[in-house]
Order: sequence, then structure tokens, then C-alpha cells
Amino acid sequence: MGTDYFFSAAFVPVLFLIAVLMLFLIFAKRAWLNENVFDLRWGAVLSGTLGALAGLYVYSAISSYLMAVERVSEYESLREQGALSLALGWSIYLFILFAPFLLAGMAFLLLPILAILSRLRLVSVFGFFLIVMIFVGLVGLLTYISPGNNWCEANIALCTQQSATGAFAFALPVALGFIVGARLPLIFSERAAGK
Repeated sequence: MGTDYFFSAAFVPVLFLIAVLMLFLIFAKRAWLNENVFDLRWGAVLSGTLGALAGLYVYSAISSYLMAVERVSEYESLREQGALSLALGWSIYLFILFAPFLLAGMAFLLLPILAILSRLRLVSVFGFFLIVMIFVGLVGLLTYISPGNNWCEANIALCTQQSATGAFAFALPVALGFIVGARLPLIFSERAAGK
């Protein structure tokens, strides 16, 4: 399976990148005391990234547990204890599969969005929930415009709702992880960038 190859190829680099982010946070804090990036300091961006990765693992663990419970209900020979071991393995598997895409999306999409939100003084919890709602809306719109299969074409409203719900279930723990990691304010950030 292609994802098995990707998992084995990405496992060590993802763990290495997480270790590098943690080392930067631990040893390089003094370099960022006076340097602002948008409304956030680099340390806040890095700690927010680690928080987002923690949120991604929470999403992976919950999704894996739900899949394992479904397997237990399908196969009586698989006991609940076996399902928990399956859930642990699947959660690591899903985390390693999603982490490179999350990090790339944060690097290429989130940082420019943070710059825009900084100009509007919305680098905050409120601003991140706006980002989550826009993401969910775009996923739902994409599903509505281009349904993936015949069932979705026949049941477009239900398919769009399921896609948007799945996108929300993914984006919420990641956004909450970034918010907690970066310690964002509730509604408005302190000042606009460049002022």
C-alpha cells in the first residue's frame, strides 16, 4: 500500500522535525525576546506549531479509537483489549501520515494568514476560529461543487455535511493546540504589525 511506504519514509523525518522544534523552543528563547513576527514572537509560533501537532495527535487518537471500536463491533473475535492496541498503532500511523501535510500547510498557508490577521489585530482565538470556519466552508463547497462518487452525487447535501463535519473534527483540535501553545488572546491582539 502506498501509505505504508510513505509512513516508513516519513516516520524518522517527522520525529526529527518535532525534536528540532522542541530544541529551538528550549535553547533559543533568548534570541526571540525582542523580535516580533506579526503579533507573535517566533517562540510563540514554534510553540503553537508544537501545540498544533499535539492537537493532530489528539485527532488521530480519537479517530483511531472510533475505528477500533467499530472493528470490535464488526468482529466478535477481536476483543476490546485488541482494539485498544489497534487504536494506539493506528493513531501513530495517522499522525505520521498527516503531520508533513499539516506542517507544510502551516508554513505555506498559516503564516501568510497570520500576517493578514495581524494587520486586522485578529491574531487571537476569535481569528483562529474564523480560519477554522473558512476551512470547513471551503471543504464543504469543494464537496458540493465536485462530489467524489455516485453516492455523493445522489445525496449531495448529506455528503457535503459529512465532509464539512470531518473537516471541522480535524481542524478544531489542531487550532486549539495552536491557540494553547501560542497563548493567544481571546478576541483582539495587542497591536497591528508595523505600528
